[in-house]
Amino acid sequence: MRRGGGGLRRILLAILIAVAILSAATIAVALSLTPKKIAGSGIVDVSCPAGPCSATVGWSLDSNYDVDACIVSWTPTFTGEATVACIVYDSSGDMLASGSISHESVQQGSPETNEVTLSDIVDPSQIYKVEVVIMEE
Repeated sequence: MRRGGGGLRRILLAILIAVAILSAATIAVALSLTPKKIAGSGIVDVSCPAGPCSATVGWSLDSNYDVDACIVSWTPTFTGEATVACIVYDSSGDMLASGSISHESVQQGSPETNEVTLSDIVDPSQIYKVEVVIMEE
């Protein structure tokens, strides 16, 4: 009779282990479905740092008449420091060169002209578009 009792014990022990494993797996799944906390600002208005939200771009040429810098003229709507960047593109919309200057002291309402040296010298015939980014620091 002891043999039957030992077998029954093994079966009960196996059932207990199976239930314990399933319980742990259920808890693990329940824990992995708990959402993480997240927050966002939502959509906010962006203020243009140049008034009236425009800039004029001119060009600096080297001795070979290639473009080596953008000349950006604008009027700040704030007093403080600014970063001014210039990016030039070819006819396919691929970037040819870019450059930026930082920590430019500006005075609200006082016209600014900033020379932004480009990362590469560019043949003027390759330039089709220019992008200017002005950021209040």
